[in-house]
Amino acid sequence: MPKRPALKSPLSVGDVIEAVLKKRKLPFVRKDRSLQLIWSRVVGETISSNTFPERVDRGVLTVRVASSAWLQELRFLKEEIILRFNEVSQIAPIENIRFLLGEIPIHNGEETKGTPLPSLKDFLTPRDKRMMESSLEKIKDPELRGILRRVMEKEIGRRRLREKRQGF
Repeated sequence: MPKRPALKSPLSVGDVIEAVLKKRKLPFVRKDRSLQLIWSRVVGETISSNTFPERVDRGVLTVRVASSAWLQELRFLKEEIILRFNEVSQIAPIENIRFLLGEIPIHNGEETKGTPLPSLKDFLTPRDKRMMESSLEKIKDPELRGILRRVMEKEIGRRRLREKRQGF
């Protein structure tokens, strides 16, 4: 059996866990609290609530962005954000930011202090629930119906939460 090449430096436990989960194609979001705090200080509450800083790797900060509109806006602000991040940050300076369109955690950087996180189902209106049930009643397969119910609850709940955050 061939030997693996020696690592140049030790890996963090988070890196090892992430690599294993990625190899098995399982979702994994690393929540680096200090990175989130720095990010929210640099960009402010509005941008912070629509983004999620994932990691800094070899001078590149990877940030998930909630929508394509935010992605475009942040690309215009990239140089300014890099300068401000390096001024505020105590970690290694960054040279670039990689913005990726994707799902962001609901409570981006907020302290929960022992209170349970609300489920996305909690944001559904009675009208949403009626619409979902009428859509799902025609599906015969119970497993497929359950999967579709969870997908609908998550997507509609996410939309309602976003509306609530934006003050609609």
